[in-house]
Parts: sequence; C-alpha cells; structure tokens
Amino acid sequence: MADRTNFNGWEKLDSRGKGGQGEVFRVRKGGDSPAVSVDRGMDAIRGCAAYASRPDRETAGREFVSFIRDIVREVAAGDRAPLGALKMLHTIEDQSASEKAGGRMAQEVAALNRFQHPSLVRILEAKPDERWFVMEYFDRGTLHGHLTRFRGDVLSSLRAFRPLLEAVAELHKGGYVHRDIKPANVFIADDGHLVLGDFGLVINPGAADPRLTDTYENVGSRDWMPGWAMGVRMDDVKPNFDVFSLGKLLWSMVSGKPFLRLWYFLEPEFDLERMFASEPAVRWATRIFRKCIVEREADCLNDAGELLMLVDETIGALRIGGQVLRKKDGFHLRCNVCGLGSFYVKIPYGGEDTVVFCDNCGHGFSFRGVKEKVGWE
Repeated sequence: MADRTNFNGWEKLDSRGKGGQGEVFRVRKGGDSPAVSVDRGMDAIRGCAAYASRPDRETAGREFVSFIRDIVREVAAGDRAPLGALKMLHTIEDQSASEKAGGRMAQEVAALNRFQHPSLVRILEAKPDERWFVMEYFDRGTLHGHLTRFRGDVLSSLRAFRPLLEAVAELHKGGYVHRDIKPANVFIADDGHLVLGDFGLVINPGAADPRLTDTYENVGSRDWMPGWAMGVRMDDVKPNFDVFSLGKLLWSMVSGKPFLRLWYFLEPEFDLERMFASEPAVRWATRIFRKCIVEREADCLNDAGELLMLVDETIGALRIGGQVLRKKDGFHLRCNVCGLGSFYVKIPYGGEDTVVFCDNCGHGFSFRGVKEKVGWE
C-alpha cells in the first residue's frame, strides 16, 4: 500500500473538493504549511516573553526584532513556494472498481503529458501507480464562478474561447475526446486566459481499454453532453461529443448563465437575441449554435477543428462590424464613409435589387439578387 501522506515534498494545505472517486487538495512544494507558520508564531510569542525578562533590555530588544524579521522571511518564502492541486484517489475496497479508477487516472496523466498547450492544465508531478498526481493550481478558480465576465459581449467571449477551442482541436487531432467540458472544468489563469482541466473522463476511442469503461455508460455531465451520446458504446464516442459541450460553454459565456436545457438555445427562456435585443452581434453566436448545440448528431460539426474555423470566420466578421443578414429583419449599419450616419436595410421579399443610402452623408450601396446569395438567413 502506497504512503497516503508522502507526496514527494508536496504538503497539503486544504481540501478543494471531493468526488466519488477522489479528492483534490491545494498543496505547496517545500514551503511552510499553515501548521508550520502557526508553530513559528508561537515561537515568536514565547520569544517575546523570554526577551522581555532579560535585564539588558536594549540589546534584547534588537535581538528580538531580528528574530521576528527572520520568522517573517521564512513565512514569506513559504508563500512564494510553488502551489499545486493534488488529485488523490480514494481507497476503494472493491478491487475491480479500484483498478478501474487507477487505470483512468493513468490515462488522464498520459493524456495531459502528451498534449502541451497553454489552454490545457499542466502536470507538475505524477505517481499514478501510487494513485495521485499534482497539476497546476489556479487561484482565481473556474469559469463557473465568473460567468458574468463576458456577459453580452460576443466578440470578447469568442476571443477568450478560441485558445480553449484550439487546445481541444489538438486533442481531437490526436484521437482523444475530453467528454466533460463545462464551466466548472475551465480554470482562469493569472493572466485571465482560460485553461481546460479535469481529464478524468478523457478517452481515446480507438485505443480505449475495455476494462476502464462499461460497454454502455452515460459518461459525462448530463447537462453538458449531447443527447445522442447517451447509452452509446464507448468506442462509438466521436469528437462531436465535445463540440456540443463547447457550444454550450460558449452559450454560458455570452449569456452569463450556468444552465442551458438540452439544445433549446432558441427557446424564449434561453434565446440570446431576446436577452440582448439591442446587440446585433448575438446573431453571430446563434449562427454558431446552429452547428453544434443540436438535437441530431448529423447536424453537428465533426470536431473542434471545424468549430475553430467557424469561430475564426466569425471573429473576422465581427472585427469589421459585419452582421448576420436576415431578409425578414433587415439590419442597421453605421456608414463606413462618414462614420456618423447609418443605413437601415429592409430586404424585400423575393430578392429584388435594393439600394440604400446613409442618412447623414448620402453614401449609397446596393444589394442585387439577394435571394440567391449565400449567407442570408
């Protein structure tokens, strides 16, 4: 049995959460734990009494100040020691279940060590045979605790989302599926960029160890996984599983809300265009959702690489003030000549030619045969 208290110099500070198979602790490498700091504080109190009782008060006072300074330096050095998040599996009596949990941890460590990307959590030290590993610790917590950060701002959401999407595209290219993408598993780094963590359910369908999963099991977070993946064989799981979850993650970032029921992003309760009626950019988000938050697998983009191309296209359009064109609604557009006036375009049904003019400088342009043009919804 491995020593459950020795983690190669990583000292436990406090628990950060417990699950069915393990627990996560905040740890420090070779620094003072709170208990050690308390001991040094008690030394200071005892020292104060000892120095105060000495007859050479002036010399004792200088020595006491030096003593306290040394203690402060020790504690400060401990505070600068590297922090990490220790994931440690529970002791499980059932041998089969214990082996399966250990195998999954080994698979998690292997995946994290294989893919090095700024938006994927890094392993700092690992002993999967002893049922633990240490990964990066993020003091700012997860996206779940900061959902209003991007609320209503589609372009900022997409810019923050893109590196995360690029990282998942690397996973998919390497044959892996994360299977548990949600705000609670996305961390916020010190510089603000998003980092995907918790690879406990990661799988390489083409090389999956049948001992680690049941033939049919709903693996993933129910509210974030696609309906078509419920009850499927593990070797039938495809990267579009993550694409669905990524779409929901983006919805949460733009909406500022923690929950989207099923694929109902067009229902009044979840419709971003109702939430942010004065913000035309949300139409671009809806355009993305139509290709990932879907009921049928056939309607979903194949992998994160395809979603990345769509997101890049959308960011490019938003940067120049592009709008999603809809014949039924028309659109407002600021004049790109005077910068003061605006156009209001109401496209006639049937797609006849349409000429519009700026209401300030008179600059005009036309649409021709729009019914046949690609891009109009």
